[in-house]
This record gives sequence, C-alpha cells and structure tokens, in this order.
Amino acid sequence: MKILVITPAGFHPGYLGCYGNAWIDTPCLDAFAAENVVFDRHYSDCPSSIGAWRAWRTGRYNFALPVRESNSLSPGSTDIISMLQAAKIPCFLISDSPDAQLPSHSSTWQEVHVISAEKANEGYWKEFRKAVSAAMRHLNASEHGLVWLETNFLIPPWIVDVSSWDDLPAEVQEDGSEESLEPLLEPPLNLPDSEDETTFVRLQRTYAAAVSRLDRELGELWDELQRQDDYDSWMILLTTDRGFPLGEHGPVGDSRPRLYEELVHLPLIVRLPNAASASERIVTLTQPVDVMPTLLEAFDLSSPEIHGASLLPLLRGERERVRDYACSGLRKGAAAEYSLRTLDWAFFLPEETHSEDAHPAARERQLYIKPDDRWEVNNVLQHHPEVAEHLEVALRAFVKAPSYQAHG
Repeated sequence: MKILVITPAGFHPGYLGCYGNAWIDTPCLDAFAAENVVFDRHYSDCPSSIGAWRAWRTGRYNFALPVRESNSLSPGSTDIISMLQAAKIPCFLISDSPDAQLPSHSSTWQEVHVISAEKANEGYWKEFRKAVSAAMRHLNASEHGLVWLETNFLIPPWIVDVSSWDDLPAEVQEDGSEESLEPLLEPPLNLPDSEDETTFVRLQRTYAAAVSRLDRELGELWDELQRQDDYDSWMILLTTDRGFPLGEHGPVGDSRPRLYEELVHLPLIVRLPNAASASERIVTLTQPVDVMPTLLEAFDLSSPEIHGASLLPLLRGERERVRDYACSGLRKGAAAEYSLRTLDWAFFLPEETHSEDAHPAARERQLYIKPDDRWEVNNVLQHHPEVAEHLEVALRAFVKAPSYQAHG
C-alpha cells in the first residue's frame, strides 16, 4: 500500500461543505469527500500541533501531559516512522514547519522537503505540488510507501487573495445595504466583547477566504496527482491537528484550553485504493490515535500495544465502533480542561487554577446534548446532574489511568 497523508493545520470543520457548511464554497474538498469516506465524529485527544503529532506517530493518548515546545518524542516511545524505517518502507515528509528541519523531527524520514517559499509567495503551492508529485513518482516501483504533507496555510497571519474575498456572500445590514469589511489578517487571541459583531464577522470571513484558497490549491493538487499512472492504487487520508476557534466562545485559535467543538472536532476524509467504500459516512467516535494502527494495517504490519484502533474494519463494515467515548485534554500554563464525548453527550471538566489569567465564568463544568447542540451553546448540566456525575467519574478515571500518563 502507498499512502498520502495531508494535514492542513487548524482546519475548522464548520467551514467545509461536507461537514455542514452552506455559506462558502469548498467544491474541491466537497467532491473529494463525496467520492470517498467521511468520518463524522473524529475528535482530538490533545488539540495542538504537538499533541496531534504525538498521537499520529505513537498511537497513544497524551492529553494528560503539558504541551511541550518540541515535536520530539519521549525516549522509548513507539514511533510509526521508526517502525516503517525498520521495515524498509520509504517515508517522505513535506512541510512548511521550521521544526521539520530539526534532527529530532526529521531523522527517521527517508527524505524531508521543507517548503522554502513564504505563504504569500505564488511559489508556495507550486513547491508543495512539485514535492508531492516527485515523492509519488519516486515510489512508483515500491510496494509500500508513505508521503506526509503538512501545511500551516490556515494558521495566522492569513493570506487572503482578492478573488477569495470577493467570492464570499456580501454582508447585508438591517437597512438592506451591503456592508464593506476589510480582512482581519492578524486576529486577536480573544474576543472579550460579545457585542463586537463586526470583529467576529471579519474573523469568520477572513478565515473563510483562506479556506476557499486552500480548497482551490488542493483541487489543483488532486488534478496533478490523478495524472500519476498509479494514482488509483494510493490511499489518501486528509485530516488536521486541531480546529480553529474564531471567537464563538471567546478564544481565537488554541490560545486557551476550551474544548468546544470548533477546536476538537477534526475533519477526517479517507480515500481507499480504487475509491473502495466510496460515499460512506462513519458516524462512530474516532480519534487521532487511530491513525497509526490504520496505517500499520494498510502496510501489513502488526501494531504494538497502543491506545488507538485501526479504522480499516470500520471502512470494510466489519466493526460498528472502535470506542464508546472520546476523551480530550489541553493544558495551557496553569489552566487545563478535559472533556468526554459520547454519541449523546459532551461533558467538560475544567481543572482548578489560581492563575491571574483564569476566567471563572468560563471554568464551570458543562454538559451538552449531542448531536442536537452541535456548537455547544446550551449548557444543560443543571437539568441532568446524574448524567454529568456519571461522565465525570469516567473522565477522571480515564485521565488518571497510569497507561495514559507515562508516554509522550
């Protein structure tokens, strides 16, 4: 099996048509989703770039650990890239991240291509496409191979071209006139004033324009890849490391540990070779720790003892679920929050903090009915205290479990 993994960082699921977006056009990604398999409830365990990288490479939960400043893994961690190297399976990393140049990040890859062009440069996406095409051609004669593409295009400062901005629906004021707004390329870390509707709208529209541009560029990448002779034999996996809050609950980006849907719900779309299982939607709970065992099974390799489970049995209709709940956690400085999601509920448990940056009003326990309250607006904890208590006991036990504490 040859596999291409594409991970645009900070991809808010609410801005994709296949996840319910109806006000901006993402035709290329929507077509890709319609032709392949969409996972509807894929949730991060640690919504950060480093947290996702650990989950993808180790298949183990890491949400009980503080976010580090490095992508390096703890000594003794099981690492899929090292496993593939030992199995003599070529692995190529294509990235615009400065960390990709660090020995701790790149030493196990056969080849690392660091994108040199800036996001605002017209050569940025051309370099990506050229690098991906070259890696896939290199693997033409190989039975197995992995190409991993990561891009920070959706991470601020955003790049918004005129066509993307002009294609967005006009903002209509109460008197029927159209409002002229400018892009907000450098967003604030927080929207303290809930009445600041203009800033909120500018945030949404600027991010939407960046997503629209990403969609067009990925569409050009699909067109180029489909011209490869062995394209149909490739498995393609599109996902992200975290969502990107746009002030829906105050914070912008992952500046604070607030585990709402816009941060922890991750797009996941999978193309199997020859478009097998096309147009399927998987509604059970999955997490990034499932990516590692999925890739290993696709490569006919056995998984070590990890927390994730291969998603291929779900795709083949051999299993209905791989877990009953999805847990998440994020620590930022002295503040932390944990959450547990089932198919019917989402429960949030903030950790006590004495930091001057604490915001007590936003730190209470919360409970939301799923999937009805998708964006977690109506806290129903006081109406269902017995449900909250049950979920809190399960979440605390999960966070404190020794098997989830010692690996990073």
